[in-house]
Amino acid sequence: MVLVRPIHTCLKILVVVHPAQIHNSLDIVDNMKLTKFLAPGLLMVMSNTIFAFDRDTIVYTPDGVSEGAVSIEFNGKIFSEPVQLLGDGMAVDPEIQELIVFFRDFYEGNRKGTLEGLLSVWHPDDRADVADGIDADYLIANRTRFDLITDLYLKKVIEYGPYLLCFVRMHFEGYDPSVSVYPVKRENDKLFFSNGLRGDYFFERISPLLDEEDLRRALGQ
Repeated sequence: MVLVRPIHTCLKILVVVHPAQIHNSLDIVDNMKLTKFLAPGLLMVMSNTIFAFDRDTIVYTPDGVSEGAVSIEFNGKIFSEPVQLLGDGMAVDPEIQELIVFFRDFYEGNRKGTLEGLLSVWHPDDRADVADGIDADYLIANRTRFDLITDLYLKKVIEYGPYLLCFVRMHFEGYDPSVSVYPVKRENDKLFFSNGLRGDYFFERISPLLDEEDLRRALGQ
């Protein structure tokens, strides 16, 4: 019998090497009000980016206070309505459509229950590391978890050097949805998951706190 673990555990091992996870950080964000708005910036095209996005901003202010805000600016996009990744929908922007196709491949590849399917969305340089320790039992359990997914939604995208940090909300049958941050990198006109940010402070410590919906749920708000 295959035991299905709680959602936060399942998400950590779905792709073997952990994406950044939302977690409880009362000491950092308690009593803070989170708001977001699209900054009126110009289209930014940089040689080390993989897409051209507008400047976007996440603003943090204490409750009832309008001055002294802390802002995080980035090239990227916060979607007013999360983009559905499964199904037959199409995005207006070609770069977003490319991400939709990529995450559909991620979903279908893991549902195959094969090592080849799981590794298909990983950068070739990372595949040996990801495959280390995977056995037949793991592949069965991983396929079972992906069979529980009812939908995926892309909530925001942040450019971080040559990476796109993709905030994806996963809906599981019988569990509350949860958001994970996946680092995606392009090489030879193809997108891959990458372990290149392993140990990176912003990716592992800060980016999981940038999703308001999942953070408020963790705080019980």
